[in-house]
Amino acid sequence: MDQKLLTDFRSELLDSRFGAKAISTIAESKHFPL
Repeated sequence: MDQKLLTDFRSELLDSRFGAKAISTIAESKHFPL
């Protein structure tokens, strides 16, 4: 597999996981109404 492709995939996966965690944290804290 291409190294750059693998790196991009890993960074995208981390970004999506971080985004989901941030959204769930915000929803739980209810500081920002969704």
